[in-house]
Amino acid sequence: MITPPPHAQHPDVYVISLKSATARREGMERQAARLREAGYTGNVVFFEATDAARREHLAFPQYSPFWANVAGTPLTDGERACFASHYRLWKKCAEERPASGMVVLEDDAEILPEAFVETVEECVRAPWECVRIFVTNERPFRRIEGNFYTCEKGGNGTVGYFLRPSAAEKFLRASARWLRLADDFLDRYWEHGVAYVVRRPYPLRLLGLESAIDAADGATRGDAGRYRRHRAWWARPFRELFRLVERVKKMRGRRKLFRELFG
Repeated sequence: MITPPPHAQHPDVYVISLKSATARREGMERQAARLREAGYTGNVVFFEATDAARREHLAFPQYSPFWANVAGTPLTDGERACFASHYRLWKKCAEERPASGMVVLEDDAEILPEAFVETVEECVRAPWECVRIFVTNERPFRRIEGNFYTCEKGGNGTVGYFLRPSAAEKFLRASARWLRLADDFLDRYWEHGVAYVVRRPYPLRLLGLESAIDAADGATRGDAGRYRRHRAWWARPFRELFRLVERVKKMRGRRKLFRELFG
């Protein structure tokens, strides 16, 4: 936990979006206008996504097919590009160190303006390094205080989250190898050391659009059967050992998380 800066301003909002996704950008620009009308003073900025169709994800050597097979399932080109987009924003946050943090959104988010302003102000005042402001899977969340909750299993989704530089630095250190979806990586508090915190009710809704980044190679995140078929047979014994080590790490991380959140 950290001490929030006094009199912090609304943080800038970075919307991950492909430059070619003109319709989505126009929709987000309309949402940004409504957000300003609701009193939000931070900038809403388009952050150009890593484009798998243009093979931009190949510039990131952190992905290893070997280790991805050992950890579970290889990532598609679109999933690697999605991870790269978030990774680049973590790096920007860590390097620029905005006093009020930043908000990261994907361009399939629908912003509820008044609720968004209230939520972000609460996140800035709170001591948490990273707060998910939307998750795709409902879990048995446990209240920490006020509108903030936690959960041992996480809730998936990178549609929207509040981020401080300290959390960005931890994410960067823990992502020397890209083994999983960005969604799953953020949930893994025992791996990167950032407490899993969710703010509810959510100030966002999911528009239900297919990810333009993930769709670059024809994959969808829900295509679990496809992923299983692409697992290398030779990695099976390594996966079992890897899972055993992961279980031990998770047990230790869970104890640390709940000591931090509940004393």
